[in-house]
This record gives sequence, structure tokens and C-alpha cells, in this order.
Amino acid sequence: MNSHHPPRAVLAEAPFFLHGWLRSGNTGAARWVVPFLQEALALLLEGLWRSTVRADSGFFDGNFLEARALPYVVARLTSTLKRKCAGIKDWTVIDEPHAAGEFTVKLFGWSKARRFVVVRERVRESQAVVGRTLIDMPGYTFRVWGTNRSEGVLELWRDYNGRVCVKQRIEELKHDLAVDGFCLQPFFATESAFLAVWFAFNLLSRYQH
Repeated sequence: MNSHHPPRAVLAEAPFFLHGWLRSGNTGAARWVVPFLQEALALLLEGLWRSTVRADSGFFDGNFLEARALPYVVARLTSTLKRKCAGIKDWTVIDEPHAAGEFTVKLFGWSKARRFVVVRERVRESQAVVGRTLIDMPGYTFRVWGTNRSEGVLELWRDYNGRVCVKQRIEELKHDLAVDGFCLQPFFATESAFLAVWFAFNLLSRYQH
């Protein structure tokens, strides 16, 4: 949706979209995230197993997630976190271009410090750049996630990368069901069409699986 900014909740273990809203295209990524998460979690059946919450930076609300005992790995990179990344001294080599590090920090407005894990990647001409660059450490890109899980950085990185299935489903929505090919004049008419496409996707996925 080129003119809208829809948050999406996807079940990674099943090929379904769990929940979605339509927001104005100029809406900030973090706006109304807590009400959205509340609605998405309410849609899950009682006792349904949840492995972890994996999300973009707009969904980082540690107090909300931890109050519900939800394990999470959520992308996050603020100016403070950039400085912490630049200050990491103990990097663990993953492979030739990648290294892992971590730190804990209490950000402004937080009641406690939280763990952040970092993957540093050396910039190579033959590979597309993934992550953010830092002025203090040229030649590398950085990806940072906040988490309340205790596993090592490599395991958490691999788990977070499982979100690739979400991008695949979004591409299916765009190319197979043209979800980004319409914009009606009334907002709620556009939202109704948007949700109808999601329902059609889930229905088709159910029959295919």
C-alpha cells in the first residue's frame, strides 16, 4: 500500500496473517503499536503456543511484552545504541564477514536495563549492504536487536531471520492479490478492501495447505 502504512501480525508457524490495520502513510512506525499488539494477541486461541515475538523497531515496547511473559527479539537502533555498538570491544567471529557482540543498557524512560545483541558485517563490493553504517566504524554495517531471551547472539540472529517468510507473504499479497494496487477515496472503504484481500489470502492458504 503506497499511500498507507499497515502494521501486520503474521503466524510464522502457519501461512496466515493474524491481524492487520490500515494507517495513514505519514504515521510513525511506533504509533498505536500497543493497541495493535493487544488486539493481535487477543485473536490467538487460549493456550496457543507462542515461540517468540519477532518484529521491526516500531514494535519495541519491552514493558508491554515482558508484562505478558512474551519472549521477544525486536530490531532497534537509536543514537544511544549506535554509540554502544561503537564501544563494543569483545567481538566474536561468526564467519569471515560477520562478528557478534552484545551489551546491556537502560534507555531514557526505562525502569531497567535490557539486553541488546549485535551482528556486525564487513561491507563487501560483491554483496548488498544489510544493516546500518556507523560514522565511528566505517567499513561495517550493524544490526541490533533488543531481547529478553538468554540464547547466544548467533542463535537469536538465525531465529530473527526466520521473518523472511513474512516478506514472502507480503510479496504474494502484492503480486498475486494486488494489495498495493488500489486506494479508494474514503479511508474505511480502502481498509475494507485491504482486509478482504487478507481474508482471501488466508482462505487460499488454508486450501493449499
